[in-house]
Amino acid sequence: MGNANAHIDAIGPDGTRYQIKGRRVTRYNKSRQQCATRDLGGAHIDFLGGVVFSEDYSVMRAAIIPRTVVAECASFVERTNSRKFLLRDDVWDAHDIRDVTAELRAVNL
Repeated sequence: MGNANAHIDAIGPDGTRYQIKGRRVTRYNKSRQQCATRDLGGAHIDFLGGVVFSEDYSVMRAAIIPRTVVAECASFVERTNSRKFLLRDDVWDAHDIRDVTAELRAVNL
């Protein structure tokens, strides 16, 4: 999708809507925050494609996560009146998560 759409980064052949987020973890910043939004529970997307990159930009972990899981795992931040989602390792234990780490690592860029 082009930049004109604020929420959707890709649409699958079946019409599934994805928002794609990445985070680079470094020795100075270990945060795995994927998104902060006021509309995590909204119907704009079906799945979040989340990627955690290591300091050298190699893929550490990646997952396709249903919007409902993102909304359930996100925490409220009063200061910004938003919810934030961190792609911690325990997210892979949630129901309906698709681990795509190996698939992304196999891509030759």
